[in-house]
Amino acid sequence: MSDKIPKKWLHNHPVSITSGNGSIDILQDILPPEGKILLITTPGFTRRGETDNFINIIGKQRTLLYDKIAPNPQISDLDNITQKFSVNSEISGIVALGGGSVIDSAKVLGVTLVLDDTTQIKELIPYPLYNIFIKQRPFNPSQVKSKIPVIAIPTTSGTGAEVTPFATIWDQNSKKKFSLSHFCIYPSHAILDPALTLPLPYNETLYSGLDAISHALESLWNINRTPITAALALQSLSITVKALPMVLENPAKLYSRTLMQEASLLAGMAISQSRTAIAHAISYPLTIHKGVPHGLACSFTLPRLARNYLSRLDKKHNNMSGCIEKKIIEGVFELLQKINLPKEIYRYIKDSDILQYIPEMFHPERAANYSEDMDYNLLTQLLKQSLEI
Repeated sequence: MSDKIPKKWLHNHPVSITSGNGSIDILQDILPPEGKILLITTPGFTRRGETDNFINIIGKQRTLLYDKIAPNPQISDLDNITQKFSVNSEISGIVALGGGSVIDSAKVLGVTLVLDDTTQIKELIPYPLYNIFIKQRPFNPSQVKSKIPVIAIPTTSGTGAEVTPFATIWDQNSKKKFSLSHFCIYPSHAILDPALTLPLPYNETLYSGLDAISHALESLWNINRTPITAALALQSLSITVKALPMVLENPAKLYSRTLMQEASLLAGMAISQSRTAIAHAISYPLTIHKGVPHGLACSFTLPRLARNYLSRLDKKHNNMSGCIEKKIIEGVFELLQKINLPKEIYRYIKDSDILQYIPEMFHPERAANYSEDMDYNLLTQLLKQSLEI
């Protein structure tokens, strides 16, 4: 065991969390007492009649509804939503009902809807995200005096977006992924009610579960790892190894759905501090160019990365905590092997298409977080091993 002095670290997490079956009952109690509430969701929730249930909880007179959020929210769409609702200065809160795309959209709108024509940020209006990310005009979210609080209600178990300080935004025109990241992006409250995840189809359940695994693993092989993020990640993985096979076999079982929500939450809390790493850097061009679902795109390299990491654990750790970590990751590796990720990824993309995007996979904010060496040749080798070619 090394006698190297641990680096300094800080852990700060502001999101209030309510979890468990029936937790949605708390929503009315935590809404702002006055003003309009913007409900953000997807067309599917409205078609199934679930949006009406939430409108009744919030109150019809108070609710402003936007139910057209699509996967991988686009800069242009979010700017248009900002324009649509920025004229309503009575919005005092946002409720996000859906998966990661819905929650990320809400977190962005919590900031963009309060932008005004003050001296510092008037150049961003009326298309703030376009001006920030495409025109690259300077913007610091701390310039926003008071954001609109967001209540995040996840209906998938994987993204952890309900407890992270960043929001992923996409631009199909430039084929790029962007991230709005700041402490003020955190939701104010997260409500985890497992009953809301029961209708999730098989593929969405699998891919979101893989996303949770990816978040937990990526926070372990990460230069920003801390004792707290490691504990969160390992607990998340321990739960997932048990719960994911259960929920895939019996998707109507509330117990396993509850466990997957908890695993996703813990992994999200881990990456909220560490950020993600190389597996996510690899994923972004596959999603933006070829539409590979995010949870699959960021997980097909995990078996090989996990195997490499296990070999390094054998060399670096001989203490009790290292043995526990090794045992947990071995269980994750076995689970990933059973899923057969090469077969899954080939449903969406050919190996030659994956390899052509290697130059775009060195995403500086993510690849640099990886705690081990990585260059063009090592990345090529990793991909070929992951794809079994």
